[in-house]
Amino acid sequence: MLMLSPLEDIISESSREALIMSHLQTIRRNSRRLLKLINVLLQVSHIYPKFLNYSINDDSPFM
Repeated sequence: MLMLSPLEDIISESSREALIMSHLQTIRRNSRRLLKLINVLLQVSHIYPKFLNYSINDDSPFM
């Protein structure tokens, strides 16, 4: 909701140009899709923690 709330406020104003509104609606749609994907990943990480193998690596040589 960090991104979606301000976006919803802008879209709700009726004095916007059609092209801008189209772009804003695309941003809103993609933000919602991203939010759904993140939620699914979080659910999977809670359901299957033993299958998720991870390790902490020192990436400083690559930076």
